[in-house]
Amino acid sequence: MKLSDILQTSSQVTRWYPLDGGIGFGRIRISLLFRCIETRLPPKQLGWDVGTFEFTSDKILATGFSANGKLKLRTGGSSGKIGRAQCKKTEDGDGIYWDVLDEEGNNRVRLPVKYRYRSPVIFEFHSANKRGSDAYAVIWLHHLEDNKEEDVNIPIWKTDKGMRLTQNYITEENFKEIPDIRIEEIGRLHFRGRFKTGMDQDHSAFVTDNDSRETQETWEACNSDGVRDTIVTKELPEAVQELHDQSLTQGRDVLSQADEGEKQKWMAKDGTDVRTRKAQFVLFVIFSGISSL
Repeated sequence: MKLSDILQTSSQVTRWYPLDGGIGFGRIRISLLFRCIETRLPPKQLGWDVGTFEFTSDKILATGFSANGKLKLRTGGSSGKIGRAQCKKTEDGDGIYWDVLDEEGNNRVRLPVKYRYRSPVIFEFHSANKRGSDAYAVIWLHHLEDNKEEDVNIPIWKTDKGMRLTQNYITEENFKEIPDIRIEEIGRLHFRGRFKTGMDQDHSAFVTDNDSRETQETWEACNSDGVRDTIVTKELPEAVQELHDQSLTQGRDVLSQADEGEKQKWMAKDGTDVRTRKAQFVLFVIFSGISSL
């Protein structure tokens, strides 16, 4: 049953369907109802998919972890590293840190992302004279808000199955419930970073075919002419925004009679109360005339 064909002309359908194959025959009566409901999503779920993860602090600090080495970072489609030369001991000797900024004050690592909502940023700790990773730290990008600098404090894990840890959604809340894997927290990783929305020059690494090349060239042309910036924000023309605000109150008696403070709460531009539509699918099934062969 293909829903796009069944619900093409109506949002509610009740129909008898034949039963074929198996160990019986007969008919089945199915009622389908597709209706919209209003809900409010948090800002973290209303963000952009394309962007760049970048560090806004000048250091990445690891406490409780003192093995000097290099730090490798990777996410969906991009990777980077900070060498051992930038790794130094903290003054109290309880940890180490890596300098994020180079001699010219530029960020050493920027990770362009094409699919933000299915991509984590994985930190791999490598010490000298060892081929594998000593430890891991993971932050999922859907935990971050668009263009908002945030203080990140995530655990540093030591595990016997590093690939399984980095390929699955394992967090502080659920790692103890994961079977057949040993995970031990050996420290904490501290830094300040953000997910910057939109394309930039770093996304040239994703150019693999003609479509991606034309997309990158279009952005570069718009950026050079000042039409596009390196940070994308949601903007609407004033006339369009006014019509949009009016549409939110039309047909809603409760909202149209509310005071201005309540209206602004529902029509906030920061995404806190942005309303979106989800679908609820209701299925009723009645069997009739089924008998065995």
